[in-house]
Amino acid sequence: MLSRFDPTDTLTVIAPEETRTRTIVAGDRFEVEGASIEVASIRNWSGLLRMPQGRPMANVALERGEEEPAEGLILSADAWTPAGDDMVLLLRWFESEQVAREALGSGLKDLRAARWGVVEGDSVHWFESFAPGSGVDLSDGASVTLLRAGARFVESVGRLPALLVCIERDGERDERWVLVNRGAEGDLVLFEDLARREWVVLLAAWRDGLALVRAVHNGQPEAIQVIDEGRACALGAAGRALRLDQVMGTAAVVFPGDSTAFEAVLDAPDRTLRVREGEAVRYGDTRLTFDRDERPAVVRYTFSRAAPGPERPFAFSLDAGQSVHYEGWRCLLYTSPSPRDRTRSRMPSSA
Repeated sequence: MLSRFDPTDTLTVIAPEETRTRTIVAGDRFEVEGASIEVASIRNWSGLLRMPQGRPMANVALERGEEEPAEGLILSADAWTPAGDDMVLLLRWFESEQVAREALGSGLKDLRAARWGVVEGDSVHWFESFAPGSGVDLSDGASVTLLRAGARFVESVGRLPALLVCIERDGERDERWVLVNRGAEGDLVLFEDLARREWVVLLAAWRDGLALVRAVHNGQPEAIQVIDEGRACALGAAGRALRLDQVMGTAAVVFPGDSTAFEAVLDAPDRTLRVREGEAVRYGDTRLTFDRDERPAVVRYTFSRAAPGPERPFAFSLDAGQSVHYEGWRCLLYTSPSPRDRTRSRMPSSA
């Protein structure tokens, strides 16, 4: 059988005046530069790695009241990323802070977020062009063509952008209006304008570890905020917040399940620290490193001697190199190669 051992997790605190290492488990508390820090969890790591051939990316978490944060939301530069039914996020990368601030200052004015698409099986044929006549022929013989863009009145909402499309199938022609952001399961044609969602969160970065954030709620932009990695900023007054875990100019994604590394998640008064194996994270003038020591499993062998008659069987377990004495006999367990035979290999045995 295999004897397994619990891993040992250690955190090293490297301060200007001293270095100390301690064993940690979830729930532990300790002080760093006068701040009380709690070990929130120790878990398998996933996130972003710096990659020279990579692209600008951010790893964020969304917090809402007392609910568990929605972590591991990966943003790729210039790609709209939905977060639930009422929020969408966009990361953009700039050459300087000044250019980033100017871009956020214009809000949604210069951003294109609208597209329309045709569903075919499990995929969608997306179009960013709204030119009349654009469309697609489907494998089942149907044809979908965009006729024009316009607007339709919806009670209790008002005028909404809409598209007039033509669906031709088996010689029959069906013209219908498709409303923006009103798609339902089973619809053939979709029309999205992500910038019209209730919440639009814009992130602008120009260097690793720092970003500007501006939320737009129902078309009304809020103030620009600056956050660095581990910190969170409030989104409106509804108890929502966005935490920036990572932002890099050249990055690649490591998804959950693809990594063998572990991390210690530490809750400090002003931020969340994610300390991955092999990485140093700074808190003030102090650096923190995390290490997990996993002892390999040990094979143990169990033997029993069943004597004839009513005598109870004698059983014992041995690790490699151990021995036991029984009624004048000495049993020694060794594994291949045998210390008594340097010329042949054989399966584990006893003598």
